[in-house]
Amino acid sequence: MQKVMFSLVVLAVVILASFGNVAQAAYESITSDYKIQKALLVLDAHGEGATVRTLVRKNIQIKFTDLAMMSPAYMRYNALAAKDSRNNQYIFIDNKHKSAPVEALAALLAHEATHQNIVYGASIDEETQAHCNEAKFWIKVTASNPSLKNNPHPLVVRENTLAERYGDKGRDAIQTMVASNSSYANLPQRVPSSGR
Repeated sequence: MQKVMFSLVVLAVVILASFGNVAQAAYESITSDYKIQKALLVLDAHGEGATVRTLVRKNIQIKFTDLAMMSPAYMRYNALAAKDSRNNQYIFIDNKHKSAPVEALAALLAHEATHQNIVYGASIDEETQAHCNEAKFWIKVTASNPSLKNNPHPLVVRENTLAERYGDKGRDAIQTMVASNSSYANLPQRVPSSGR
């Protein structure tokens, strides 16, 4: 009986180690940055495995960059989901967040991943959903590690603000915040479906 139990424990360890290696290889296929890989692991470990699998399946490349160098209009952005002329998809995270905790980066990725699932274009509704996904993830990850909220990094301050607004008044508070943000001033409320 002890041999069987020992064998089962060894088998479980081997399976978990293999999963970690497979996950690491998958993360490496979409980012070379170790900190972003760790943020993907945090997303996966906190119930967002489907989100991570979508990013990997769609080969969405994730990297840190100076968003202001891409365009002065992006100077105040935290991250940006984009496509190039060949329809390759990217998530660019501003360099100012390289020192953010991986959990805060994971929350930001929960936001940006929302944009990767939209077919018809940007809208206030899409931005609202992305901000809600970010807030919900931050609430989840800080429930198991409340001390994260005490980090003074600007991305953590953003996450705390979103979580507080979402926790107090839900989606409506987030939608009001998004609709009043000048970055989204030209977006329609919603983008009509193509009827497919």
